[in-house]
Amino acid sequence: MVYALRYKPSAFDFAVEQREKLEALRRSRSEETRRVLRAAILLDCASGMSDSVVAAVNGVNRHTVALCARKFLQF
Repeated sequence: MVYALRYKPSAFDFAVEQREKLEALRRSRSEETRRVLRAAILLDCASGMSDSVVAAVNGVNRHTVALCARKFLQF
């Protein structure tokens, strides 16, 4: 059985240059859609939104948000 990794918005404390890179990815029109989506999910998680709200805003499933956040925190 796999347990969901619990995380807090403080776990997503990005350095200034990291946040700027994610913001640039989010605004990009030429970047791969999946990279833009992942950047948006991470930035929304960092702002303190719940998984459900992040999922609704980005048009994905809540599981997708949790998976993206868990992978980010693991690496």
